[in-house]
Amino acid sequence: MMDKSDLQLVATPKFLEERSVEVQKLYQDLIDETMATRNTVVKVFDAPANLVQKSGAQVLQFAAFDVDRTGRAYISEINECFRSHNVEPKRFYVDSFANGIVTYTCFFDPTFQGEALEKLAQTLRYVSHFKHNPRKSGLVWELVLNNKITPEHAIFLITAAKFIFSFFPKETEEYLALADYFESDPSKKSELDTLFRDTMANAITYERIYDALTSNYELTLPMFDDFKKVATGLCKPFYNEELAAKVDDQVGSRFDAKILKTLLKLSAHLQMTNFFKAGTASAIAMRFD
Repeated sequence: MMDKSDLQLVATPKFLEERSVEVQKLYQDLIDETMATRNTVVKVFDAPANLVQKSGAQVLQFAAFDVDRTGRAYISEINECFRSHNVEPKRFYVDSFANGIVTYTCFFDPTFQGEALEKLAQTLRYVSHFKHNPRKSGLVWELVLNNKITPEHAIFLITAAKFIFSFFPKETEEYLALADYFESDPSKKSELDTLFRDTMANAITYERIYDALTSNYELTLPMFDDFKKVATGLCKPFYNEELAAKVDDQVGSRFDAKILKTLLKLSAHLQMTNFFKAGTASAIAMRFD
């Protein structure tokens, strides 16, 4: 059944019995698009008049794969998005199908539409990337739950943590000075390099990166704004010197400041990303120069 898209084949008898032909058509369209793209799909449209009491009500449908039958449902993550956008659907249905697709259908009051609804839909694009690892991404989602940052910003920080771990500057001025001093002594230089690698391996960890990012989340707000401008083509890649100076001035830990300034390099070297593209990517991708 995993490659089937016909609703009559993948839906349960109870689903087909309880849902009208018109409603089944909505689900069929959603399943067809999800199967065609093999990615998460988010759709927003006017609610059919016979399905709601108020004219102008909106429907948001979200579909994702649960191919491995893990029972993975994004209910808690979707509710986080609702809280972040200060909205609650009038009705919320979750349905699973034999081809591994799970759908979430939300009906909203006519007062919630336009830009506000589109922003919610944009945020839901990232639900499949939500993670809650203790002491790591879990710290980021604490900020989301407390309405300190948006879910979209949270995905940026989770992606940024990988960038920082990969590109964190390993060489310090002290190390470079010692390396030059021992250049003529290969044995001492080798011992220095071994000591340095062991020290850095213990120093730069994902736990330390997430702690620095979440403890100084207010400084990452303009960093996300810079990233969005570069990613959407509003400006060319650049390193925000003014923000780097603010990091040095406001962050007490020299190591944390170095982590945050490494994040500034992301917008300075970004060439391409699918972060803000329409549709839902199965993975966030970035290309750097």
